[in-house]
Amino acid sequence: LPRKSTAVDAGTNTEQEDSSETPLGAMLSSMADVEDHNGHRGGWDDTEEDFELEFTGIGTRNGNKTNSNNSTQTELGAIQKYLKEVQNHVAAQRYPDNYKQGTFWIYPKDPYFALYKNLDPSVSYIPRIFFWNPKILIKDYNKKLNCPTYKKYLMKLKGYGNRCRRVVDITDSFYILSARYKCEGEQCGASFMANDKKIIQQLPKFLQCQYPAYLTQCGGLLKVVGDMLRPLIQNSVGPKRFHKLLVELHTLKHSRSEFQYLNSAAFLKENPTIKMMLKPNKNMLPFSAFNNAKGYAGYVPSA
Repeated sequence: LPRKSTAVDAGTNTEQEDSSETPLGAMLSSMADVEDHNGHRGGWDDTEEDFELEFTGIGTRNGNKTNSNNSTQTELGAIQKYLKEVQNHVAAQRYPDNYKQGTFWIYPKDPYFALYKNLDPSVSYIPRIFFWNPKILIKDYNKKLNCPTYKKYLMKLKGYGNRCRRVVDITDSFYILSARYKCEGEQCGASFMANDKKIIQQLPKFLQCQYPAYLTQCGGLLKVVGDMLRPLIQNSVGPKRFHKLLVELHTLKHSRSEFQYLNSAAFLKENPTIKMMLKPNKNMLPFSAFNNAKGYAGYVPSA
């Protein structure tokens, strides 16, 4: 198993990087800014990350800072295309399919099944998505959302943001697809993402508990990752060491995904399906590098 324990050189990466990012240490400070009586730390923010601009500017790829401001690139990568497809799909639904199934999450196919149908490495890049439209859910309790600016007015659904928030997990990242709400008052007309803390604070506490991330101005951490960071720092494991740990686990996940893809390709070459025999493809696509923004798009926030 090719295990990547050393930093991958991202200096030659010409793909788009993050326009800005929040280091781990700064994320910890942001998480401590607001804490309610229920023990829920703040850090929610209505700032979004664009599909296309999400990988623009100075960022960190596996411990190496990169600066690739190629903002003229408009072609979307595998992940961005998938996020847009999901967004269009949920926008066409009256009531989200995943909510009917009793989950906030939208999961892609596991690579084993996806690679059997389509020997394309991009199926291994596809992330899980947390779908967040709480206004639909509180209708069951006859609850409504008020405009944070003019509280006498209610909020109405105004589609979904054309951007997603990326959240760093222990071994990879996932994305939050959030609804957009608009004030019904004509003199107001303000709009808020469902990620906004002013919206989340209006929800029942047990629904607030479902929100999985700490969001800062330019980043996001899974709550478990953020909760780990605090006691580690208190026990002399600072942001730099924690960053190295995340780099190791994220790149190891990438290596295992690549290993699975290459073994799948080798097996199917020796044991082709009927479809493959009818339409043979001699050109096997290479697996994306960890730091390829239009491919695997691996990311770990700086220390």
